[in-house]
Amino acid sequence: MVDDFKKHIDKLIKRKLKDKKYEFDYSSWLITLVEQEMEAIHPQSEFHWELFEVLSFDVLYKQSFKSLCDSGHPVARESLEKLGINDSEINLIINSVESVDNLFIEYCELFKDELLNKDNSLNEVHKKITELSLDCSQGTIISHSPKMTNPSCKYPRLNITASNSPDGFVRSGNSPVDFDMHINATKLKVFKFLSLKINGISLLELINDKNINVISSVFLANERLVNDWVLNFNSGLNEQDLRTHFAIKQIYFPVEKDYHQLSILSPSGLVFSLKNKIDHINDRSKEAYLGKKARKENQYVISGFSTIVNLTVTRHGGDHPKNISGLNNKYQSYYLLSSSPPAIKTRDLHFPRTDFFVQTVNYFQCKHAFHQLHTLYSRDDNNMHIRAERDEYYQSVVDHIIEKMWQVRSVALEQYIPTASQLSTAQKTWLCQQDEGKVLRETADDWLDEIIQSVSTFVFHGYEKILGKKAIKLGYAEHKHMQQIVIKNKEALR
Repeated sequence: MVDDFKKHIDKLIKRKLKDKKYEFDYSSWLITLVEQEMEAIHPQSEFHWELFEVLSFDVLYKQSFKSLCDSGHPVARESLEKLGINDSEINLIINSVESVDNLFIEYCELFKDELLNKDNSLNEVHKKITELSLDCSQGTIISHSPKMTNPSCKYPRLNITASNSPDGFVRSGNSPVDFDMHINATKLKVFKFLSLKINGISLLELINDKNINVISSVFLANERLVNDWVLNFNSGLNEQDLRTHFAIKQIYFPVEKDYHQLSILSPSGLVFSLKNKIDHINDRSKEAYLGKKARKENQYVISGFSTIVNLTVTRHGGDHPKNISGLNNKYQSYYLLSSSPPAIKTRDLHFPRTDFFVQTVNYFQCKHAFHQLHTLYSRDDNNMHIRAERDEYYQSVVDHIIEKMWQVRSVALEQYIPTASQLSTAQKTWLCQQDEGKVLRETADDWLDEIIQSVSTFVFHGYEKILGKKAIKLGYAEHKHMQQIVIKNKEALR
């Protein structure tokens, strides 16, 4: 891509020098080219034409050198670096390119054939505009294209304008979009001409407002000629056809004793505006370029970049998109966003809503330890080895609770919902991962005393629940001993 720009520049220079071989200074030539004063968008000299050929060259797919400079894309700088131009001169060139009016490039592209007639190019352009104004009677400005439903639909032809409102809907009026046009495929230059923007205002709006002075000054035409153009355009632009078509999807709904019919049409301006924004995010923005380049080189990008995935690319009109509408011919295709239903994520662990010792841990998870404790309690002898083995089983139950505690904490940020939680204050401090809770957990002990009491109670009653009627009645002293075992794990429970 960057190499292609250099080849393009070399080709222009070679043509300019007419095969004379001597050293050429890219920098001074480009600076002189982009800094030249332009009194009108109509090319006045060969120098203007060279400027057009440099600025309109597509360095990236559908991104000209001019658009890359306007967006601050790094490829514009890389292209100039490839020509051996230093940083200060690059900045000067890019700043000068940004000041060039896009209208100049669009004008040269639209009237390229007429401008090739160097002797009388302005008259040729005026003749072409007159021809376009007459061809305009074959077209209609629309906002919703029926041919996007079926290419055979020639109507309805509607140009709907809606007010902007912060209602959260993606609908006509809530997003600035380009107008669309139904017209014979061979007359699409009418759409391109009306789409030209002068100081951000489309030519269509200027014609509707009959702004003769602005149009006259831009196209270097006398007011009488411009007035004829405006009359011709206005006679064919605003005709609408409200009929529906059998191929349009229809919805009937009852209204009192009758039915109301709704014809479903695609808002082509919104459809292609969405495509334009997605292309910018996925491919044309400098963030996407730098991010993909870093990913290819296995490097980390601090700023990151976004990508919209699972897009379905579709198009209207097959090999003849011109037959659908002006915007369809301009963008050629559009995207369908993924509309698959949300997937249900299986949870292996649930954050407790009311009580950790009821909803997260249960006695049966520790039944082996309780059965082994029953075996020890049933023995007639009682020595230090038996007591040590007993304490190990108590510790195994406590370890199980600590392990569950960490598992619950790992899902706390994702699953804990403050408004739905009925946990005690102590258990919230113990399990939740919010910053304020973590600070309290590390600095206070009141809540921890309640947790220690709950753990020792779990061990004490767990034995009785698992063994049932076979359980040996344990006394207060044994419960106190269990509590001492739990207290030894105080910091592990924190």
